[in-house]
Order: sequence, then structure tokens, then C-alpha cells
Amino acid sequence: TSIEKLIDEVFIEAYGLESGKPVVYEGQRLVVYEIVKRFAQRIIEMDRAYSPFVMEGLEQEGMSYEMKISNSPGFVTLSGKIDRVDRKDDVVRVIDYKTGRDKLDFDSVPSLFSREERRNKAAFQTMLYALLYKANHHSSGSRIVPGLINRMNLFDRNFQFGLKVGKNYVDNVDPLIPEFEQHLKILLDELFDPNVPFDQTTNI
Repeated sequence: TSIEKLIDEVFIEAYGLESGKPVVYEGQRLVVYEIVKRFAQRIIEMDRAYSPFVMEGLEQEGMSYEMKISNSPGFVTLSGKIDRVDRKDDVVRVIDYKTGRDKLDFDSVPSLFSREERRNKAAFQTMLYALLYKANHHSSGSRIVPGLINRMNLFDRNFQFGLKVGKNYVDNVDPLIPEFEQHLKILLDELFDPNVPFDQTTNI
């Protein structure tokens, strides 16, 4: 099938194998092959159920956002590579694929920046991607819905796409963006303040 041929091509490139020769799958390679194949088949199955939609980008780069640093003439330029952006009607999904068990939910926007407790780093990253998309598509007029797809929810037949704040799914990132930007600015101001010593953790 097409999936199997594409996996062969990736293995040839990743493992430095000889092009044109059949790929031999055994041991660890066989395990990785079966996992990748299963993931790809499930994503296609989900896409088929969600269709029709338009794929706007895969591993999308080139989107950036400048944030002014307080008490400084400089700016910080934020950028990233978004795994996937698709559009259906007035909904734009900003999707981050994860291989772990990253959670979809977080308590509040401030909790994404907390240093005193376990914060949802994956949700933070996806919110940042949503901010980047919004900053670079001012006139899209669409609802931006950020979400994670990982190895746990990918095979959940009751899976609903999106992040959750508390118990509520985020069906439009707009109401969260101002607070997210505010906390992001506070964080960057602190990082670039020469009067604030940098430490990796408050738990010495």
C-alpha cells in the first residue's frame, strides 16, 4: 500500500539503507514499523471521518511573532514549526502530534506558566502555536481551535479534538489569547531582566 511504501522510504533515509533494495524489518525495526503503520492508518481513518476539509499546512514554518521587552529597546521573536493546520468551514485546527501521554486539560492560562506545580507543557506549546497562527492570519475570520493528538487519544473511539480548560473544551482560542500573551510577556520580561538572576527551578 501507499503507507507501506512511504514507511519504506523513511526507513531507507533514517537508517542510511541502500535505495531500491527491499527494507528488511526485524527486531526493533519491526516494532517501530508496526507502530508507525498503525498510527498512520488511524490518522487516515480519523481524517476520513472528519472530511471534507482543507489541509493548510504540515510542519508549517515561517510564522513568527515579535514581543516587546519592557525596559529595553529590543524585541523577542517567537517562532515554531506547527505539525498540522487544517480548515473546515469556519474552524481552523492547530494540531500538535505527540508520541507520549500528554494531557489535553489544564486548570487555567496562568497554570501554563506556573513554576510551583506540574504544568501542562504540551498544552502551553499548542497554545503558543495558536498564537503564532493568529498573529500571522489577522483577517482569517475563523475560529482557531488548538489541540493535541497523542498515542492515547488517537485510538479512543470517543475522542473529541481540542484542549480543555477545566472541564470545558476550547472551541475558540480568542478569549484565551489576551491572558496568554500577558503571561508570556511577564515571563519574557523576567528572562531578559538583568536584575533577576536566572534559575532553572525554584526547587533547589
